[in-house]
Amino acid sequence: MKNGIKSGKYPKKPVNILYTAIIVLGSVAALLLKETVLGLALLSALILAWIINAVSARVAQRRMAGYLERLTPKIKNAETQSLAGFPFPVAVLTESGKISWYNNALEDAVCGEILSQRDIKTLVPDFETDNVRGEGFRTKAKLYEKLYEVLAHRISSADEDDIIFVYFIDISESEEIAERYKNERPVEMIISLDNYSEVINDAPDKDKPLIGSEIEKILFAMARNAGGIIKQTEKDKYVLFVTNEAFDEIVNKKFAVLDEVRALMPELSIVPTLSIGVGLDGATLEENDSFAAAALDMALGRGGDQAVIRDGVSFKYFGGKTREVEKRTKVRARVVSHALRELILKSEQVIVMGHSMADVDCVGAGVGILSYARRNGCRAYMIINKADSVVSNIVSDVSAQDVMKDAFISREYAREIINQKTLLIVVDTHIKSLSEYPELLQQTDQVAVIDHHRRATDFIQNPVLLYHEPYASSTCEMVAEISQYISDKSFLSSVEAKALYAGMYMDTKGFSLKTGARTFEAAAFLRRNGAEPLAVKKMFKSDFDSYMKRIALVSSATIYKNNIAIAVSDAKLPQTLVARAADELLDIEGIDTSFVLSSGVSAKTVISARSAGEVNVQVVLEKLGGGGHITIAGAQLEDVEPGKACEMLKDAIDEYLNS
Repeated sequence: MKNGIKSGKYPKKPVNILYTAIIVLGSVAALLLKETVLGLALLSALILAWIINAVSARVAQRRMAGYLERLTPKIKNAETQSLAGFPFPVAVLTESGKISWYNNALEDAVCGEILSQRDIKTLVPDFETDNVRGEGFRTKAKLYEKLYEVLAHRISSADEDDIIFVYFIDISESEEIAERYKNERPVEMIISLDNYSEVINDAPDKDKPLIGSEIEKILFAMARNAGGIIKQTEKDKYVLFVTNEAFDEIVNKKFAVLDEVRALMPELSIVPTLSIGVGLDGATLEENDSFAAAALDMALGRGGDQAVIRDGVSFKYFGGKTREVEKRTKVRARVVSHALRELILKSEQVIVMGHSMADVDCVGAGVGILSYARRNGCRAYMIINKADSVVSNIVSDVSAQDVMKDAFISREYAREIINQKTLLIVVDTHIKSLSEYPELLQQTDQVAVIDHHRRATDFIQNPVLLYHEPYASSTCEMVAEISQYISDKSFLSSVEAKALYAGMYMDTKGFSLKTGARTFEAAAFLRRNGAEPLAVKKMFKSDFDSYMKRIALVSSATIYKNNIAIAVSDAKLPQTLVARAADELLDIEGIDTSFVLSSGVSAKTVISARSAGEVNVQVVLEKLGGGGHITIAGAQLEDVEPGKACEMLKDAIDEYLNS
């Protein structure tokens, strides 16, 4: 049997090309030899053979047609019987989606319900007959207690309406196995006590023995409730393994363990907090471990007191609503300074790059690095694209020095001179997409990052040097600390020290926000190098026109959710003006958080946010692609008008407050 039709033997052609050629050649030869009778006889034989062949082919064709005509009803009947007894449920639909026929298996699947003329959507809610084209249609549907994969294809006819065949394949068992596999997959959680040493050192002697045991009691209770296993790997670090199903419960409770530990001893001046890195969905246990470690680094880089999930595709964040506790050592600053010195001195040239729309902190930090590199004989440059008046004045003052002549370059020139021997130092950002010229990151393997913002997802991968301190007030503070160790003698001029001091002044709102002991130590170092606080303060004075625009922006603010001020303007305003308006809104009694939106100079909408600490504005603006710190953050939206951006901002605030 072949294709359901029995093979038959039919006469082969009696004449083929070879025989015909031989006879023709023989006839021609006979005629040339004047054997006329023989030649004519051969030609007559050839003609007779053609006639016989044509008749035989016609007879064979008629026999085949008759055979197929007799066989067709049998085939149709066999097909119908086969579909009726098909082990999978099958239905035939009209073009309108009505069930015109179905087999016994489908009747059994719906427990005997009558399906004739019923709409297929009563069985498969998302079925659309218009979607059954080309390769067909595929979806899933549940019939009573079983889950089916639904396949469909269309059969078209020139003189009749189309019909649609629908097949139901029972996948209940395979789905159950897949669900069980998913639920039983291991999840690794690395738990770190953010400030264990600080809490122990600050706690009264009578409470010190209790702190560790009380924290362990909470962690081991979580492991026990999840049916997991937990092991202590260091004095302030634990590793917990649970199943995926148990982990879903932990997520549903929004990592309640964070709140439990934070509320453990509220009488302490420094409360203990946790950071949790979670690795899941890795191909191997080793990959899960690397995911968990990366997630913990992200949690710590964002200030701690939060959980971060890494699943191989993205990061997810929980918590992170408390203010960071300063946790830095001068040892790290000294180690980083020595490493940075080696990288600078060994490189062919140095290019410093900040974030787009460079601010004072970004430029001040870059100036500090340029000062050391240039005074040690290195070719060093900083990319400046667009800048406001304050930044422009700093650039102008710094460039007036002989050693800093031609230190500031355009993006185009940087692209021309960069090569694999160039050290590219990124300051005041660690996010690739926010850097001044992201394409340069692909032009050299020598990339160093110095930043103080809480870590975001789109961070620069595998830098040769990463100095990331979310506890620092500003990048200028970090560079000022490095400057004390990178060289045996002072190299900052008074102009350069003023630029660094200005960056610290701006990011701390006049040394009133996010300051620690290290902030004032760095400021004192800059003061000794010639930075005049009064001169720096004068740098931020605004002219009458800018002042009136700022007042108008502040007066346009509306109150949202009782204590959040939001101001929106369609005017193209400098970023510093927008930031200062946000600062002034925070000075109003009853306002704990402020957001100011305006059409930017190079972006559709610029958002500047300030907080007294109750709301983490970094988490809010991160939902809009921005970043920053718990008290100071910003965002730039390229293709969104301020009015639409305000609606998006309100949605982000609601999501944050409801989380």
